Amino acid sequence: MIRRGLIGPLVGLMAAAAVTASCSGVPSSSSPQVIGSGVGAPTSGPQPSDTPQPGAEARKIVQGFLRANIGEPNDPRGAREFLTPDEQRKWSDRTVTILSGSVQDAQVSAATGSVPAMVTVTGTRIGTLGADGTYLPVPAASGGGGQAWSYSYALDVIDGQWRIKDALDGLVVYAADFAQTYKPVKLYFYDLAEQHLVPDLRYTAVTSPQAVASWQLAQLLDGPRSQLDSAVRTEWQNQSASVPPSVTVSAGPLVSVELPGSSHLESDTKVRLATELMATLAQSQSQTVMQITDGGAVIDVPGIPQQFTTADISAATGLLGSPLPLPAFYIDGGRLLSANGKPVDGPIGAGTRYLTSVAVAARRSDDYYVAATTGTGSAQAFWIGRAGSGLRKAKVPIGPLTRPSWAPGLREAWVGDGPNLYRVDMSGNKVAVPTGLLGGRITAVRLSPEGSRVAMIVAEPGGTSQLWVGAVVRSGSVRVDSAQPVTPPSYTLTDVAWNDDVTLYVIGRDATHAYGIWAANVDGSITTGGASLQSRSRSGLPQAPDSIAAAPGVSQWVSAGGNVFELKSDWEGPNNHTTPGTKPVYLE
Repeated sequence: MIRRGLIGPLVGLMAAAAVTASCSGVPSSSSPQVIGSGVGAPTSGPQPSDTPQPGAEARKIVQGFLRANIGEPNDPRGAREFLTPDEQRKWSDRTVTILSGSVQDAQVSAATGSVPAMVTVTGTRIGTLGADGTYLPVPAASGGGGQAWSYSYALDVIDGQWRIKDALDGLVVYAADFAQTYKPVKLYFYDLAEQHLVPDLRYTAVTSPQAVASWQLAQLLDGPRSQLDSAVRTEWQNQSASVPPSVTVSAGPLVSVELPGSSHLESDTKVRLATELMATLAQSQSQTVMQITDGGAVIDVPGIPQQFTTADISAATGLLGSPLPLPAFYIDGGRLLSANGKPVDGPIGAGTRYLTSVAVAARRSDDYYVAATTGTGSAQAFWIGRAGSGLRKAKVPIGPLTRPSWAPGLREAWVGDGPNLYRVDMSGNKVAVPTGLLGGRITAVRLSPEGSRVAMIVAEPGGTSQLWVGAVVRSGSVRVDSAQPVTPPSYTLTDVAWNDDVTLYVIGRDATHAYGIWAANVDGSITTGGASLQSRSRSGLPQAPDSIAAAPGVSQWVSAGGNVFELKSDWEGPNNHTTPGTKPVYLE
């Protein structure tokens, strides 16, 4: 059984198209250039040390095998040469176990025993990569990231040379090498309301444009990661678990996607199909021109040229356009001020309510929707309304409330209250949102730019606070699905903001209690530095920040020590002036 997203309706049509093509004499497409392993191919060829050296002792063979794992799975001189012939036939490179550190620092024991010899590798397992390129962080067993890991490789003698006869199924790659070799790509699926595109972050080691495009198309056909199954458009079809060979993509100045049966889809489905394909396949080339073919004939997509660009998709759907710079706001003296320091129009700019945190949204007008809290500590109240007409007190219990967050495109704001998460409508009515959290206190809440995910800082009784990310499901009752921690428990985090649809910024303190600002990926995957958190600049800040704001295409803001700061080359006050204020936010 294969899971398919929007492209699911094509499955039944593909079989019919294949029969039609065979009868009508329409030329069939070439086989797809899809990578054999879901995790891709090497970025560079093997080095001499990546092949077994004659007379190498058992320990050296295992060390070489680990180095060669970086170059798998499509390197014919790679890791398999370190295996016995029988193990070469059985071993699979479709998944990846990710250990902390670098392969240069691999902990490999001396060989024990005679024949077979045993060589044990130990380390800290911090993540895994599935055959479809989805990263899953490994929950920490203690204060640090990951869990203790070990595997004992059995080696036999083949033609006078040590070879591994029992290898762990799947690749073993160290974090630093993973960060250099595996590159992030995004698949895009429509949300259930068909209003936004939802990103699905994957990793692959392929590098050529053709290989990347083929791999992306195969994963798009296979559907979203399990966490998003209930949050995006998806259909299940009783089909074989392989991509039909007649489905192909050619990368180049003109990206041509051959999808048998696509000409028979409903008009609105064709538009969504073209949008998903363009969003997924045009990430590396902003000027991509694309066409969709069925049996070699270009199909008509209503409202879109047969050969279309991102601009054509944007004009037809309102999606994929460049994001407009969003205005920033902050609080000073209980009043809501715009980034230029002027109070916004209406009661909330005049200080009628002494605001302590705020979320601001607009629906095609300057009369902002505003959700806010008043009070401090466990005596905070929640308010909601319009900037021009004022706020009404919501039916949210007085408590230790988080800063609110607006659901994109909807007239509802979300807020955390201890272990509870609520969504609140414009009338002030609240509805509890199940999160699946087994404990802890929610201290920060932020919905993603497209509203498909929610980020939460969850404080545990032991004093640590982690970033959790879950899928927002709106089929039936609204709930948070598959929430998981994506930062190590050794950090104590206090606030979070979405920098784009797959990257978040967090603030807090690390294991040494030093304050910091870090970037994190939505799935907890490894950043450029080989860790799940990448440190960002603190230069110019007088002390630890207490709040952070971010948005796509604009600079970050923080508040620290009663002033607000904007990140330019360093952190500095707006317009290079010391500016009193707290809790900066961007328009949502």
